[in-house]
Amino acid sequence: MFSHQDYIDYFSEIERIEIEMIREVHEIQKLVDNKKALLILESIKEDEKRHYQYAREILDLFDS
Repeated sequence: MFSHQDYIDYFSEIERIEIEMIREVHEIQKLVDNKKALLILESIKEDEKRHYQYAREILDLFDS
């Protein structure tokens, strides 16, 4: 059974990874000039932003 702190640690790590992925996709976008690839990368970045938000919301619930 996981403890309350284990869940906080887990979702904190997810949050950190999602932020890193947003930054990485942004850096890749700077290197790409193909419009279709840029659209796909933008979609991926939006997914990562949404995942980050989910992790943040869960962490906020643990704090309340």
